Amino acid sequence: MNILNLAITTFSLYAVVLSFFLAFFIIFRNPKKPINQSFAILCLALSVWVFSLFASLNFGNSALSWARLSYVAQIIIILDAWLLSFLYPSKQKSLITAAAIIGTTYFIIFLILIFFTPFWFNPQGGLGNAYFLFVPFSWLPISWTIINFYQKLEKTLGLEKVQLKYILFSYTAWALGVNFVTPFFNINGNSLAYFAFSCLSSLILSIAIFYAIARYRLLDIRFLVSKAIVYGILTIVVLSGYTVIIFLIGLYFYQAHLSPANLLITLSLTLLVTLTIIPIKNFLEKITQRTILKNKILVNQALAQFSTLFLASTDLKSFAISFCQQLNNKLKIEKAHLVFRLEQSLKILPTHNFRLENQDFNQLLKTNRQVLIFDELENETIKNIFRQNQSYYAYIYQKKKISAIMFLGYKLNGEIYFDDERSFLSFLLPQFFLTLEKVLAVNRLKNFNQILAKKVNQATLDLRKNIHLKDELISIVSHELSLPMAAVADSLSTVLEGLTGKLPQKAKDFLQAIYNENARLIRLTKNLLSISRIKSNRLQYELEKFNPQNLVQEVTELMTPLVLEKNLKIKTEIKNPQLKVVADRDKLKEILINLVDNSLRYGQKGLIRVGYNSDKKQMRFFVSDTGPGFSIQQQKNLFKDVDLLDKKNILNKQNRGLGLYICSNLLKGMKGKISLKSEPKKGATVSFWLPLA
Repeated sequence: MNILNLAITTFSLYAVVLSFFLAFFIIFRNPKKPINQSFAILCLALSVWVFSLFASLNFGNSALSWARLSYVAQIIIILDAWLLSFLYPSKQKSLITAAAIIGTTYFIIFLILIFFTPFWFNPQGGLGNAYFLFVPFSWLPISWTIINFYQKLEKTLGLEKVQLKYILFSYTAWALGVNFVTPFFNINGNSLAYFAFSCLSSLILSIAIFYAIARYRLLDIRFLVSKAIVYGILTIVVLSGYTVIIFLIGLYFYQAHLSPANLLITLSLTLLVTLTIIPIKNFLEKITQRTILKNKILVNQALAQFSTLFLASTDLKSFAISFCQQLNNKLKIEKAHLVFRLEQSLKILPTHNFRLENQDFNQLLKTNRQVLIFDELENETIKNIFRQNQSYYAYIYQKKKISAIMFLGYKLNGEIYFDDERSFLSFLLPQFFLTLEKVLAVNRLKNFNQILAKKVNQATLDLRKNIHLKDELISIVSHELSLPMAAVADSLSTVLEGLTGKLPQKAKDFLQAIYNENARLIRLTKNLLSISRIKSNRLQYELEKFNPQNLVQEVTELMTPLVLEKNLKIKTEIKNPQLKVVADRDKLKEILINLVDNSLRYGQKGLIRVGYNSDKKQMRFFVSDTGPGFSIQQQKNLFKDVDLLDKKNILNKQNRGLGLYICSNLLKGMKGKISLKSEPKKGATVSFWLPLA
């Protein structure tokens, strides 16, 4: 049994030294931080607990005092882990006060029971009823701790998630070992097995904390651990534990002195250890390579997979999306997004589930760093940019012609980006951005060619339109009809108003007729110019909200002299005078004048009605007359091009197609529509609709 005692003693020494070392190291790194303080207390309590257990077995005179200290240390471990579950990785404010009160009460009660009452240890030195009360009650803070850690594990990402996973699993293993398995040994009086399993549980928790610090920078603590050291530590710890477990199995069933049968069992177990040492060694090497140091990415092999994409890509969108997809598959990450500035605007590829403002993009560029990793950032503003898009890694590329950032998400398994993966990205991403510059240059050339082709096509279309308009209007516009007619109108108006002297009534009537005919020619010239603008798409609109009542009355007053000359009557009919319309005031006036003028051409007697009313969400304007009307065949051609009923003479005043064609096209720019209702010998009503304000 001396060999077994030596093995267990050595085993406990590992646990004491490692826990004490971790406590000192953690508190030394940041003694003012509550999380560091809590972790240091936990490790120190583990060290004290294991040493007290050892002392209670080996120091006979003070064994009871050491036993009491071991239970106090165990309670401190449970309560400190409970506190830690509220602090790590982020502080949880809810219920922390209640937990503090319960924890303090819990500690005081059991402290009194251990030191000041005979209920924990009976007079014979055995365990009392208080211990049997402690075991189930200890699961209250233990369960609460595990639940807290588990809930936080579901909400965390990246490095914190991995760190928390090791703490949760190792603490759960410790709790099951110490507060579920070892009490059976303790109750049965098997103090050696109780001590051995307690040491094993403590060592598991200490190793997990050590591993989280060494590999995953727990508490932002970093130090380098070489492969040889990791392999050596694992070999010693795992083989020692393996050997002790095998001996404990034998010890549990054979606690007497070594009889021939016991000797045979011991020799068999020793032989088993000898036979399995090589497979264990190989297994540990694989663990070291695959789990601890991870599989390294073969850079040359990986680059060969991307080289085809780099060489063949010419389309920007497909290149960026294909690269991000391949990178997702290679690194097994959640997502990858390219963000770059093109023509003063940000472009994001792929576009789904990612947003970045210009100011955030500029802020990242101002960091003057090529690589940004979320866990290594200190600036909370930059961290928030990463958080909002669930990004973990960013590679920044800045040149004269391009500024771009490649954002990479978290790994699917929650791990961090390891050194070989970072090295791979530092080699791959510059190649990607060089290719991106090439693709952008190709796209700029394509865009230039497309723009040039568009401009050439447009110029060709404009030229054709101008030639067509020239042929159509050259006989009219070339004579500059508008200026002479305007001068004639001004002169006639001066004479008719009597400014040059009083005129006989006969002469005045004659001059009024000339004035009216000149006004018609002016309107005709304006119509021809309107057609020119319509066909060359040069119409401009100034849409506004206004009440059209005054405009309708103005048109009526303007056309009244011409109406009276034809022995006709004109009347305005306005319903809902309070309503407003959305239109171009001048264009609306031109439409009404054209429609009234059309009614004058055919009307021999009767009434012309001009007005408007509301029609749901639109305003309906109308001009109605009692003229000869139109046949169905004539109506089909009325809104076509300028030469409607008589193509031989578009200036013939009997031709009504010119005004309706202009009205129809003027309404298009005001979101309006026009229709004609007419029967032969029953007059005609032209209606058009414009949106209400």
